[in-house]
Amino acid sequence: MSWIAVVQFGDATGVLAGVYERQAATLGRPTQLTMLGSLYPELAAIRSELYDVVESCPSSLTPVERQAIALVVTGALGSDFLTSGVRSKFIAVGGDDALASDLTSGVFIGLPLKARALCSYALLVAVEPSSIQETDLEACRAVGASDLDILDANSLASYYAYLARVCLGLGLHSPV
Repeated sequence: MSWIAVVQFGDATGVLAGVYERQAATLGRPTQLTMLGSLYPELAAIRSELYDVVESCPSSLTPVERQAIALVVTGALGSDFLTSGVRSKFIAVGGDDALASDLTSGVFIGLPLKARALCSYALLVAVEPSSIQETDLEACRAVGASDLDILDANSLASYYAYLARVCLGLGLHSPV
């Protein structure tokens, strides 16, 4: 439950109704996170669009690696709401439950070297962005990450950090 008012599915009109209907077509209903932007329909629409763009980067990251990055970020930022959903996606794309727990706790040992380096980089992007040096990117390249892979990891980390802050700042803490 959020700490601000939200527009319910049946009460949405205009742009917001379109966002809600697209999400309901896929998920059966709009998510609580989408509803957090409902007082500003254009924001809800842009967030939905940004999700589509971030999730469709044509890098070489596998679905498991992409969700691993999201788990590391949401876990580090303490967003139980987001972590719960990302964990489900991680397992759905072939991730292991024990590895999901490790990633949420910031332990990357069970990942291949490239994914481990990208998760380490993503963690810096999310929690210590001012500490990032070019050597952090070079560490990713040294284990086979391309610049597009690094851009993808950066975008995923930034996006999920943003969402975590939205959820935490507006009271969407616990998974439903």
